[in-house]
Order: sequence, then C-alpha cells, then structure tokens
Amino acid sequence: MKKDTSNTENIQKIINWITDSGWDVNIRGRRNEADHFNSVVNINYQTRGKKLLYTLLHEAGHIVLRDDPVKFMSRYQGVTAALINDHKANYSNFKVDTLKEEFDAWRIGEDLANDLNIDMDFKDYNKFGNLCLMSYIKWANK
Repeated sequence: MKKDTSNTENIQKIINWITDSGWDVNIRGRRNEADHFNSVVNINYQTRGKKLLYTLLHEAGHIVLRDDPVKFMSRYQGVTAALINDHKANYSNFKVDTLKEEFDAWRIGEDLANDLNIDMDFKDYNKFGNLCLMSYIKWANK
C-alpha cells in the first residue's frame, strides 16, 4: 500500500494529464463532474486534500470512458438514450448504465494513478470511491 507523500505534486500530475487531454480544470465549481459538452472538469470549491486528488482521478476516468463515443454509446446505452431524450432518464437502463459508468470511472482513476506514478493510499482511494458510489446506489433505488 502506497502512502500519500506529496498531495500537491500528485494533484498537479492529474491536472496536467487532464489538460494534456484537451480539457480544462475548474476547482471553483459547484459540483464535481466531467462536463463533456464543454470539456471541463468541474470540482466543488470545498473539495480539498486527498479528496481533491481522488475526485480528479475519478473525473479523469470519465474522460477516458467517453473518449471513444462509439464505444461509449455501445457500452452505456441507457446513458446515451438519456442524453438524446430526457424522458429516458427515468428508466432503469439509464440508472444501471450510470452505475456501471461510475464504477468504471473509479477503477480507471486507480489505473491512471498507477500509470502516472501517483503515490497515494489506494485502500483509502477505494474507501472514498465506495462512499461516493453508495450515493449513486441510493439514487438508483429511488
């Protein structure tokens, strides 16, 4: 298990990766999201420390997932349908595919941390990811 030694350096590594991918990073946002329509990762202005690092890695995971639109549309058909027609967002396929995308983005964020030699506590990353995923699971059960 790696320990977090230089959070600022690690945060800069993932920000550099995001901007090198052609995206902007806004750390003064209202919510955490990868806005694919505007190619910007928005991070809530209150997110700090290791949660900032973990959130940036997760949102970068969304960038990877949506980098190939054809593959994305095939893999997450319920999300794609909701992007085309808001009424589809109420159907279970949308919720299930949203859950799949969220789980995948956390996994890819961990892969990116390894690829970028980001020194962090992966157990803590997964614990934080699980906490965030639970909010999606509760939403999907409504």
